[in-house]
Amino acid sequence: MYSLLQTSGFYSCTDLRSELQWMELHKINFIDLNLELKKNINWKKDTVDGGDHLNIKGAQKTTAYLGEYLKNEYGLPDRRGDQKYKQWDNDVLEYHKLLKLNTK
Repeated sequence: MYSLLQTSGFYSCTDLRSELQWMELHKINFIDLNLELKKNINWKKDTVDGGDHLNIKGAQKTTAYLGEYLKNEYGLPDRRGDQKYKQWDNDVLEYHKLLKLNTK
C-alpha cells in the first residue's frame, strides 16, 4: 500500500479530482494534511507566514502525526534504542541541541 500526502498548494480542484480518481484506482491512500491537522495546527502561530510554511512548532505537530500514521497504517516499528539505528538516536540529540540554540 502507498500513501500520498498533501501539504499546502497542491493542485487546482479539477486536477485534484482527477488525481484522487487515479489514486483510488491504484489503491493509494491520500492524506490531506491541511484537513488532518486542522484541529492541531494554529495557522497564525504554527507557521512563519500565516499559513504556507510551518515553523518548528508546526513541523513538530506534523511529524508527530506522520509518525503515528506510519506506525498505525504500515506497522513501522519504533527504533529508538536499537543499536542498528543508533545514528537516529544521535540525530535526535543533535536536533534537540539545535532546537535549544534556535529558540533562545
